[in-house]
Amino acid sequence: LSAVDEKGNPLGEELTLALAVQSVLEKNPGLVVVNSLTSQVVNDVADSFGVECHRTRVGEANVAAGMKELGAVVGGEGNGGIILPELHLVRDAGVGMALILNRLAGTKKGLEEAWRAFPEYKMQKVAYPLRDSDADEIIRNVATFYDHDQLSRIDGLRVTFEDGWGQVRPSNTEPILRVYTEARTMDKAKELMHQMLASINETVGEIRIDV
Repeated sequence: LSAVDEKGNPLGEELTLALAVQSVLEKNPGLVVVNSLTSQVVNDVADSFGVECHRTRVGEANVAAGMKELGAVVGGEGNGGIILPELHLVRDAGVGMALILNRLAGTKKGLEEAWRAFPEYKMQKVAYPLRDSDADEIIRNVATFYDHDQLSRIDGLRVTFEDGWGQVRPSNTEPILRVYTEARTMDKAKELMHQMLASINETVGEIRIDV
């Protein structure tokens, strides 16, 4: 689900998920489940209601299973896929639209005012070629560059930094590693991507993507 506000600004899918989660939590505060690549903005929404945001492996089936197991009230993925378990445990764009419109009607705010109230985040995404390298071995070696307390291995390797996060995971469909970073500014997101790619380049022993 994507949206365009009244001034023609396109909202990223991450923001449509955040708006839908906010709509649900205002009336029914409870656990939120999203995948490991979903923007930090959803955590911020959950924090504002004093509830936990749990992360799963990428994939609708993984998010839905996590929601069922943990009893989440809402969830989804950063691609704008919104899941409302009181209806069904699948992504539903129509439900997402209804949730967002219901909140806008209740607050008497336009869509632009609603999304601009969220903290701003910037994300970087890179496809790193594997060639003949073993993805799991690369990820294990990259983990040695960081403190244990920074790491999560829910899906590949996720690194939590003081001012953002990065993640590297093997693609399910191509011979590549997918590398992501997110921070409050694009400069910081690029800086974190530089760190992640440098650690991967050092692990494979060659510069496949110049950082």
